[in-house]
Amino acid sequence: MGVKIETLKESMNGIGTREKGLIDVICLATPQEIALLHQMFPEVARRVRSETSGNIRYVLEACLSGKRIPYTQMDPHLAEKIAKELYDAGERRWGTDESVFSKIFATYPPEFLQLVDSHYHRRYGHSLRTAVEKETSGDYKLALLALMSNPWDYYCDRLFNAMHGIGTDDKGLIYVFSILDSWQLKYIEKMFYQRHSRQLKDMIRGDCGGHYRDLLLEVVS
Repeated sequence: MGVKIETLKESMNGIGTREKGLIDVICLATPQEIALLHQMFPEVARRVRSETSGNIRYVLEACLSGKRIPYTQMDPHLAEKIAKELYDAGERRWGTDESVFSKIFATYPPEFLQLVDSHYHRRYGHSLRTAVEKETSGDYKLALLALMSNPWDYYCDRLFNAMHGIGTDDKGLIYVFSILDSWQLKYIEKMFYQRHSRQLKDMIRGDCGGHYRDLLLEVVS
């Protein structure tokens, strides 16, 4: 938890805010971790409120409230209704009603949102993830995608996106490597190739250098 709290503080210190760091910690946090965050970093909600704005602030604050409904308390039959609500608020209309997306994604757990995704795909011909990528943008889009992802998929994609394209998101790489232990990274390494048809080690060799590269490779070896 120490690494996560330091990541939150670092993301909000100085000029500007690194929203990706906030998403990494807050949107992937379990209810127990949210409670622990408040204990160890009592001003977290106030800081997030002052350092963010708009839809991303709403989503992060809603997550910090710790009121996401546990999956064990969900009615699976509700998923089809939620899929229609999201379609009506997004692809069906001119302009997206982000408030509906924000409320739903901040209320329901990833397991339930994945069930919504299956209904969405069946009714509308493509995934809910595709709809989110089409109807939203920027850090807000990243937050919604994080909220509907299981941790393994999220961290796998996070590593890929940190090294894909121009430049390397070193802070993102370091964060993921810092919070996962060796067996978790081994599992991520296998998933990485399945999801992206690239070897994790090859991308590290291509995007990192020196002792930094050698350390990352040693951790996944």
